[in-house]
Order: sequence, then structure tokens, then C-alpha cells
Amino acid sequence: MSDTPRPEHLQPTACIDSGHSAVQAFARQHAQGQDERARAVALYLAVRDGLRYDPYRIDLTEHGMRASTALAQGHGWCVPKAVLLAAACRAAGLPARLGFADVRNHLSTERMRQTMQTDVFIWHGYTDIWIDGRWVKATPAFNIELCERFGLLPLEFDGLNDSLYTPTTCGPAPHGIPAPARRARRPAARRHRAGLCPRLRPGHDGPGRLAGGELPGRRAAGDRCMTTAPTPPAIPPGFAPFPAGGPYMDINGPLYLRREGSDVRFGLRVQQRHVNPMGNLHGGMMASFCDMLLPLSVHYQSTALENRFLPTISLQIDYLAPAPLGCWLEGTAQLLRATRSMVFAQGLVTADGVPCARASGVFKIGPQHAPDLAGSAAV
Repeated sequence: MSDTPRPEHLQPTACIDSGHSAVQAFARQHAQGQDERARAVALYLAVRDGLRYDPYRIDLTEHGMRASTALAQGHGWCVPKAVLLAAACRAAGLPARLGFADVRNHLSTERMRQTMQTDVFIWHGYTDIWIDGRWVKATPAFNIELCERFGLLPLEFDGLNDSLYTPTTCGPAPHGIPAPARRARRPAARRHRAGLCPRLRPGHDGPGRLAGGELPGRRAAGDRCMTTAPTPPAIPPGFAPFPAGGPYMDINGPLYLRREGSDVRFGLRVQQRHVNPMGNLHGGMMASFCDMLLPLSVHYQSTALENRFLPTISLQIDYLAPAPLGCWLEGTAQLLRATRSMVFAQGLVTADGVPCARASGVFKIGPQHAPDLAGSAAV
């Protein structure tokens, strides 16, 4: 394939329908900037964030794969979104073509893995745009709201560098946890000459075969997977590891404590081992957190109880909202009443500042323990 644009890279096709009035209007509205690079970046952002990524509603008909259809629906999976970006670029006078790769997606949900019976995404679509004399790859699949929900940095595109793989470190993103790497098994599968995935092209001869019998390119022997090691997530200032829960929390922790005068807060970073199949904190783990939050907070609010074991009699939890993977779980609690034999307490837990659980509990006043064992008194 030539490394320079050909006339067809500016022409509409059955699915890259850059001549459609809606696509033309979309390109006029969003292709803003003083040069072609600025216009390409503006179009990328408009497609990435203007259409919600939805891999569950897939229409493989010619109509379903059109750029104008994705634009009208306001959602799409990776291929239709790449098709729309290519169409918008062509409508704006920027040569564009489609590219495909097989990727192992470690960001997929349990529902997606059960549906596909694999985490390998075959023919993942991206767009190749001719900018300043060279082809630059762009992947507009994951919209920014989706990235924020899963605690990921959105995949940016500057028009200078290939933009293919979701960043693995979230930094200041809302949930602050590094995303698992998204590894490419085939960094750049053969592009279809007409700009369509071969298995989706009308008139193809069967799975994996182009019209006329040509087979799509295969990954060469020796190709390596590419991955980036994640960095540990940041812990909010003032919090320090707190030894609590014994061997149980050695596996499921660590728990963190911040104490500023009478203000005592406990925290936990929600990690992969803590979540349910939907990618949110498991209810059992939330119960464990609350079961430590309440009695441990009581230790700091009553000198008479600070060295007493407080085993749980009852614990009531109202689950207010999900706590997604990567969020910072933070809890505060208050001592309501203490009798000769029991303690009553309540608390509130937030996920990145959003209330997600309310807890109340009754605890038995047990025997005294050594001061250096305060962390284990609640369990």
C-alpha cells in the first residue's frame, strides 16, 4: 500500500459517507482551527466525546455501519466511530482511511467478556489521518464520560503522535487508579482498500476473507504484545496506612487513617480484588469497611473505650450508590451512645466525595487490650 494519500482517501464510500448532509454539517461545525492538524484534533474530540461508546448495540448491515447512522444514533462501537471520524475528515478535506488491529482488552467488563467469551477484540477499528505529510493514527472509541466512570485518562490525540492505546495511569482523573494495560496483539492489521473492515464489506466471501478470495494479513511470527506497567495510585494527603483487621486486611487492605484533632477519617482505595462483576466495590467489602470504620472511630472519640475490644452485635448498611473501581473510599463515624455493655454508632462512606453507604451498628464492650493492638479491636 502506498504511504501517500490516493484520491479515494477523500472520496465517500457506502459506509464512509462523507457526502451525507449530516456528516458535512458535522465537519463544518467541528473542523475548526488554523491548520489541518488543529482541524483533525477538533474532529477527533467531537467524535470521541460526542458519541457514546456502546459495544452492546451492533448492527453489521451496511446501514448500521455508516458514518451518518452513527451520527444520528449518538452512539457506536469502535468501528462506526472510526468510520465517522474518517468520513468527517474527508468532508473537511483531510485524507483519511481505516485501520484495524486485534487487541486484548483488559478494560472490558465482565458482561462484555461473558458476551464475547473472550477479552480479545478482533478488528478493533481506528482512523488513519494524513496530517502534515504523514499518516497519524487516532482511536476515538472511548468517550470521556466512560473513561471517568472507570477511572481512566481519556485517550488524547495531538495530531503529531499515534493515539492507539488507553493510558495506563490516571493521575488526576476522578478515580485516580491506573488502568490495566491494553495490549495489542497485532498493532496494525491490513487496512481495507475501500475503508471497511473486510468481514463487514458487502460481498465478502466468508469470515476473514475479502471479496475475490484475498485473506487479510496475519500477525507475523515473533510479534510481541505491547504493555505498560501501571504505577501505584496516589493516596490523598494526610492519610497513612493503619494496621487493622489482622490477616483479613493484610489481603484485602490496606486501610488508611487521617487524624486532624477530633476529625478522624478512614480510607481505602478500591482495587481490582475488591470489585464485583460490574466493576464496583463488592457489597461484602463495603460491609467489612463499615464494620471497621464504626468501632475504630469510637476508639478515638471515647477515652473510656479506646482500649476496649468492640465485637459487632449488629450492623445495618444502606447502599446509596456504587463505588467504582479506582475510587477513593472515605468514611467518618460518630459515637451515638455507650451503655455499660454496648456501644451505638453511625457513619457515612463516600466514593470520591459522593455518598455511597450509610451504616449504623451496635457493638459489645469487650475486655481491654494492649494499646498497640488498637487496630485489631474491632474485628
